[in-house]
Amino acid sequence: MHVLTAAFVRGFVAVPAARHPLPLRCSPVQALRPGSIKEATLQQGKRPYGEESRRYRRTIYRHEDWLRHRSETRLLRNLQGTFTSGVVRSLLSEVIAVTLVALLVIVWNAALFGYDSLGTTTTQPGLFGEEVPAFLRAQLPVSIFTLSSPALGLLLVFRTNTSYQRWLEARQAWGRIVSHCRNIMRQATLWIEEDEAEDVADPDAARRSLEELRLCVWAFPRSLWAHLSDPAKEPRFAQEVRERFPSDASAALLLGSSHRPLRALSLLSAAMDRLPIDEKKKVEMDKSCILLGRSGE
Repeated sequence: MHVLTAAFVRGFVAVPAARHPLPLRCSPVQALRPGSIKEATLQQGKRPYGEESRRYRRTIYRHEDWLRHRSETRLLRNLQGTFTSGVVRSLLSEVIAVTLVALLVIVWNAALFGYDSLGTTTTQPGLFGEEVPAFLRAQLPVSIFTLSSPALGLLLVFRTNTSYQRWLEARQAWGRIVSHCRNIMRQATLWIEEDEAEDVADPDAARRSLEELRLCVWAFPRSLWAHLSDPAKEPRFAQEVRERFPSDASAALLLGSSHRPLRALSLLSAAMDRLPIDEKKKVEMDKSCILLGRSGE
């Protein structure tokens, strides 16, 4: 989505870039993309996983990626990456904990009640003989797992569906934000060009107003992104705002606000009001501004 947001910042309306077809099996140089996990692995010397890897999973899934995913060598490639997999490394502590508990139960029962030798068919006695009380045996009835397995399976399914529904809702809300931002810039660009064709008194002022609107349109989704993201990304957001806004006062006003998305929306409304266009057209643009506020709730 950051690609789409940057698209209307650069040119008001996103135009897909020309893509050159790539072969099915791409070389490492061709497959390396900025911001990808492969690039982060080469830079850091190890493959990031867990929460650290989320920032590298925002590249667009392209057609050549789908072809590589369907290749006949994908099974071997996936098996080779088992021990470097982020899922395996994220679950390593849980797997070790379960293994240690199971090992403790085996050693406890073997020490108290004996064990079956692998080399012979005889049962080796425990350390304390055969007079150990039965209640000291570490065991659970099988019926507990038999009865709880269906309920646990349903719980996991419902939890997965709920999590995906939340993600889908957020994705749709972000899509609406991008769409309304594009709509505002499309309308403003079209109507100002129409007014320029009708000999506006100050065309340079109109273009400056359009540039101000462009910055404010960029500021709203970016402020919402920073508002919902990790606080560790705050320096990056502040640097981008200071670089893009020509006025230090506007940048300080946005960065110093307690709720930056609302402040960015306020700046956007003010920039729309200063556009040298008809009031009826401003009302139409303001409808998208209202919908932006609803999408950010």
